Amino acid sequence: MSVPVQTPYKKYTAAPGATVFPTTFRVVLAGDLQVRVDTVVVTSGFSLSALGAPSGLDVTFTAPMVGGEVVELQRIIPKSRVNDYQQLGDFNAATVNADIDRTWMSIQEMGEELDRAVKVPIGSAIDPDQLIEDLLAVQVAANASAVDAAAAEVASEAFAAAAAASAASTNLPALTGKTLQLLRVKSDESGYETRTPAQTLTDIGAHGLQMIHVRDEKSSGSVGGASSTGNQVRELNTVVVNTIVGASLGSNQISLPAGNYRVLQGSAPCVSGGRHRLKLVTGSTVLALGIPEYTVAAGTTMTVAHVGGRFSLASISSVALNHHIETSRASDGLGLAITDGEVEVFASLVIVKE
Repeated sequence: MSVPVQTPYKKYTAAPGATVFPTTFRVVLAGDLQVRVDTVVVTSGFSLSALGAPSGLDVTFTAPMVGGEVVELQRIIPKSRVNDYQQLGDFNAATVNADIDRTWMSIQEMGEELDRAVKVPIGSAIDPDQLIEDLLAVQVAANASAVDAAAAEVASEAFAAAAAASAASTNLPALTGKTLQLLRVKSDESGYETRTPAQTLTDIGAHGLQMIHVRDEKSSGSVGGASSTGNQVRELNTVVVNTIVGASLGSNQISLPAGNYRVLQGSAPCVSGGRHRLKLVTGSTVLALGIPEYTVAAGTTMTVAHVGGRFSLASISSVALNHHIETSRASDGLGLAITDGEVEVFASLVIVKE
């Protein structure tokens, strides 16, 4: 009997109550057929009809299917020879045909397996195993990207919906023309209102952090000025921010009302001045004392001194940033210019009221 062109595999999704599943391919011996239900190989609970029929046979289960089970029928002929023909023995046509047919059906199975395999051109330097790994990696990355995109879309939609619901329920103000403004709860808690940066600074000073930040600023390319031996008051000429009620800057000194304070940052450079140190003072009283720094007096070297600490004032007082320098230097002893088009900064002092 000739062997027709057939795919030795059939897959079904069982309907509720189903019992019969045709192979649609020829099976000569019962042992050549593997039956799987939901990927598990089963060897009992079913019967086979019409072994050897060219169009295939029926696999009939004793118990009906619940529904949704995946039933797989696959012909897997052992790669071995069963029959042994004896010298001058019987040469039965049916036996020989079946034996030859099973050989060709086994070749057919291998062809089906090769059709599902990853193949590369003969003589190619591509490693098929590495190619599979690369393809899997691409698929995994694509799946992850799709999941991330879907999650981001869901989150964005949820956020937009929540924001719309919140705006509708909390009477948010119109945001047109409110660039860089902040949103806050009204004092009577009846809704929200926007605040400009200047208003926000006032709010912070009145209800939270009170801070003054001053600096010695000069035009780009300018140097810090000449240094002198001993104590000298560092120039402070620019207010960067001031939210301390009653505080002000004048004549290189900060006027502060009574209270407890903390120096968050105080720094100033010195060029080739040997040993030098910063101090925060009011009159002759030292409020905060920095760690000594050192620059080589010869040549041109610059280091930055720092001061920090906590102090208290019993009444309105003027505080200044003093710099004690061991060796004087003309012109640029208080700082070298960087000349980058921005303002030069040669001293910076940040004080917070507690």
